Amino acid sequence: MNDTATLAGYFAAHAVWSVAEGETLIPLLAFEKFNGTREMTRLENPDAGEAVKAGHEWLQSNPDAALRAVLIFDGYVTREPGERTDALIIEARLYGKEPRSFTMTLPYRNARHKKGFLLYRPTVEQMSDAQTSVAELSQAFFRGVNQHQQAAPVWARHFDPGA
Repeated sequence: MNDTATLAGYFAAHAVWSVAEGETLIPLLAFEKFNGTREMTRLENPDAGEAVKAGHEWLQSNPDAALRAVLIFDGYVTREPGERTDALIIEARLYGKEPRSFTMTLPYRNARHKKGFLLYRPTVEQMSDAQTSVAELSQAFFRGVNQHQQAAPVWARHFDPGA
């Protein structure tokens, strides 16, 4: 599951790189095959809900016979009562004999805010793997974030781990 979290972190960093400039994220789907090759596609559709639906269908059917995959899309979370904020929603899957999954949210302050772009701490919302701790998953996720050479510095500049 740690390799799946690393994949998710890498592509979450890529998504952050997009929204840091104020862009609305086009949902993205990334996966890794059994031979280690990675592919990413943006799920372009005038209706973002339909794009996310297509991503969910891909995760369910795994048409490319991926070992692991991640779907990332823009959404909202409530951080504190009444405080709705933008967030990247990260849904990751590990396929195989014992499929496992996790969902994370990565809240952020939109780049168009008067105080500018800010990343808040990601949160594991759901995890189907009892063998992996949230701490292990988080470490692997940040390992992936740091592997993205262009996006890791953007993440580091705007990340507030205490928020």
